[in-house]
Amino acid sequence: NLRQTIPVTVTSYDTPVTTEIVLTSVSCARYVPDSSTAGTVNTIPFGTSAPSALTTLFTSNNGGNSGGVVYFDVVPAQNLFVTGFDLNTGVAAGLPISVDVWYRSGTHAGNEGSPSGWVARTVAHGVSAGLDLPSRVDLNEPLLLGTSTTGMALVARNFGHRYTNGNGSNQTYSDANVTLNLGSATNAPFSGSPFSPRVANVTMRYRTDTSTWTNQLYQTILRKEQIGAAGPITGLAFAPASTGRHWNRELRIRLSPVPAGHTLSTTFASNLPSPVTVLHKWDYSWEVTADVWNEIGLTDAFPYDGTSDLVVEVFARGNHNTADAGFHRGDGTVPRVFAYGFGFGAVPAVATSSDNAGQRIRVGFHCAAASEYGTACGPLVAGHSGSGARGLTFRYTVANAVPK
Repeated sequence: NLRQTIPVTVTSYDTPVTTEIVLTSVSCARYVPDSSTAGTVNTIPFGTSAPSALTTLFTSNNGGNSGGVVYFDVVPAQNLFVTGFDLNTGVAAGLPISVDVWYRSGTHAGNEGSPSGWVARTVAHGVSAGLDLPSRVDLNEPLLLGTSTTGMALVARNFGHRYTNGNGSNQTYSDANVTLNLGSATNAPFSGSPFSPRVANVTMRYRTDTSTWTNQLYQTILRKEQIGAAGPITGLAFAPASTGRHWNRELRIRLSPVPAGHTLSTTFASNLPSPVTVLHKWDYSWEVTADVWNEIGLTDAFPYDGTSDLVVEVFARGNHNTADAGFHRGDGTVPRVFAYGFGFGAVPAVATSSDNAGQRIRVGFHCAAASEYGTACGPLVAGHSGSGARGLTFRYTVANAVPK
């Protein structure tokens, strides 16, 4: 029996980039079901792709050099996740763009001339829409902000920012959840005297911590007749409705045997008499492909006894999808209990809802699979070809890496 996790690290000029591929091979059995990904789309438990947005303006009268930076402050009224931006670029429509996202505790003002105090958080990728049009970039890893002032620096890797000269009346934008205080610019990251005031032409996309689908706790049950014979469960697969990337601030999956015929209780703990954690990760990114089974990437196997029903619990905090839709659910006969809309630290003990609209889940015993997990801090893009099954060629591919 072989289950192997292979870490791969590529070092760029800036930051080491780490991702993983998971290979599971030898004899394979799959259940519940093997091929069908049918079903309507659901936002439980992995959320939706529709974040909130706050826009400044997209009528530029100035701009910076390629590789330049725009700075501004974010002041949330409640905890929130920044998931991406729309930017105004000085390059032609259709060209790929990348942005390094830096942040600091406290204001950006007076701190543009040095990297001291700034933290390189993540990179964002997108495609230019052209001058004075919003070019969307999605953060590889969303940024969780509290209610204090946070300075932001968006470093353009391969384009120049377009922005607007500040005149006092155009330098503050707010909604019920967050305020943006604009801002300044430099032609190189954290060096030279800043141009100020400068109003970054941005839309900040975000999710509040307590928005409906951000944090969810979900349990469903698989019957022994569906699972099959005893053996180590090494994979769980879900079927997303679109291609993209799913991210969680925290993702935990636990499995527990229960007596055959068990009815799910709305008290979560009652459904987990012997829980085994098969995945528990922070800042977890999972690349998904539409309308096929996608392994979520278990780190530990579950010893299934062949006689019990099986409860599957998914605890998903900070849900974010770059794709347009959620995941396929079942045919209306899959029991589930769940809670949603709670704060990051307020995990409920009792489900707020229950029905039979649970997700289809494919259970795997020793099935070959390869997927990408994790994100790059720079322009690197990782991928693979082949399934990872014995006797077949498998290649791990890396593109756009910067040699050191």
